[in-house]
Amino acid sequence: MRRILSTNIQHFLNYNPIMLRRFLLVCLLAASFTACQTPSEETEARGGQDSLANAAPKDVYLYAWVDNLRIRENPDVESKIITTISEGDSILFLKQKTNFTTKVSLRGEDFDEPWYRVQTSIRQIGWVYGGGVLFKTATGEVENKEVARHEPDSPMDNREFDPDDEYTLKPGKKAGPVTAKTGYSALKAKFGEQNVKIDTLWFAEGMHMMGLVLFPGSKNEMEIVCEDDNYEEPSYVRIQKEGGRWHTEEGIFVGTSGTKLQEINKKGYTFSGFDWDYGGNVLDWNKGELSKYDRKLGITLGSHCHPCGGDYDKFSGDTEVRSDMKDFAMTRAKIEIMTVQL
Repeated sequence: MRRILSTNIQHFLNYNPIMLRRFLLVCLLAASFTACQTPSEETEARGGQDSLANAAPKDVYLYAWVDNLRIRENPDVESKIITTISEGDSILFLKQKTNFTTKVSLRGEDFDEPWYRVQTSIRQIGWVYGGGVLFKTATGEVENKEVARHEPDSPMDNREFDPDDEYTLKPGKKAGPVTAKTGYSALKAKFGEQNVKIDTLWFAEGMHMMGLVLFPGSKNEMEIVCEDDNYEEPSYVRIQKEGGRWHTEEGIFVGTSGTKLQEINKKGYTFSGFDWDYGGNVLDWNKGELSKYDRKLGITLGSHCHPCGGDYDKFSGDTEVRSDMKDFAMTRAKIEIMTVQL
């Protein structure tokens, strides 16, 4: 099964006729399942606190929206730093917050928020400042509307990036730290066992196979499909969480708009119409700048217009459309899945 799916995605990236691609596009449409972490025994910390044990739901996670967010020993800006977490990383909420707030400036914005007691993925317990996090349940629903306002709403198109950092995707060569020779053992040694998981990868129409999940549960989560049963020979990776750091040298992220993608390609590209099982898949770069990624990079777009205008129908359904068609911008399309061959 593993080799069949790997072969299928190669056919997809060769841009076969759309009716023959329906089965092959299955490889682009998976949703990963990751396990929740369990908090260890809590320890006492300085400062007034009130318990949310009865009010907060089970398995609530905080997501950092700023980089290098500090986890401190006590709820105080002068307290010892235990560790830092990256933008998009998740930490388990231990159902305690302070009954006082602290004024802090983050990214040029002033906040006056409480502190939350949290546990990291390697079971370090400490306090994080509320202004630097999003407060969500394990299902992804916003639990605290006040904290939710901190979520960045700027388009991914304007993100700053280093064209050759550890999160760079180079289709046909590597996906960040992952290459065709960087399998389970190497990734576990580099990132720790808690950050590399063997799990079932699910595909459309109930298809599934075992594979690797790097950084499970975070916005940098990456699924890795391998050629061998020991997960030591990666074939391709799939990324589908917006807000992570993975990007190509040109600055293509999950979340990049369809119009920005055309700008990078310097030409209109062809994709399958939205709103069906295999919709939104880029089929042809039409000899644009991104043609160099033929058979190496798969892109799936989703439409995000709510409500959509009357001309939306021409971009919907089992058909082939182009990004340079009139009213394409109205669809507010953006990248939802990136698949990178190694």
